[in-house]
Amino acid sequence: MRYYYDLVFIKNKTSLSKAINEKHYHKILAPTHVKNITIPFSLEKRNIDKISICIENNYATARRKIEKGECDLLLNPTSIFYNHPLDYVFIKLASENNVAFGFLISDFVSISNENILRKYILKTNKIIQLSKKYDVKIIVGSGAKKYKDIRYSRDLAGFYYLLDEDLHHSLKAISENYEFLIKKLKVRIKRIAPGIYEGEENAKTQHER
Repeated sequence: MRYYYDLVFIKNKTSLSKAINEKHYHKILAPTHVKNITIPFSLEKRNIDKISICIENNYATARRKIEKGECDLLLNPTSIFYNHPLDYVFIKLASENNVAFGFLISDFVSISNENILRKYILKTNKIIQLSKKYDVKIIVGSGAKKYKDIRYSRDLAGFYYLLDEDLHHSLKAISENYEFLIKKLKVRIKRIAPGIYEGEENAKTQHER
């Protein structure tokens, strides 16, 4: 069975549960706080740990974090390469360090200038093509901060297809590639609502307990 995921920045449990029921998701990943640091996730019940989400616009800083193993998910890498030559070495480093790239609808809809948006999409497509070549996992998400901005799972798949025109990978970007991240997690979680599980910082694993 294929599970569909979304990445949002919403703390309200009612909104998350509603999204699962109405937006055709099996799991919603929601960082408990939005900072450029290690963040525990809300997700399905299993032994999990924390993963590090990086939001960087600076090439050197992002590359250093990847090389030092300080980043598991790099959000919006297009912002790094928008005015910077696309560097296959950067993509290869991400692959070697098991770093995934994430693209959020919220980052694209916030661009009002059509020319900038067109360039943004073209640059993103080039990043995705190199990522596929070096087996860097790609995820897409709503990036919603309010319930009304959470997209249907089919919308996320369509968003990826707009960027890459690859139906197979569009489904992986909202399913298997999220599982790639989840497999890196190892601390206890607690159930906070049907289908919503919240990671507990510094918690012991089920095995340790």
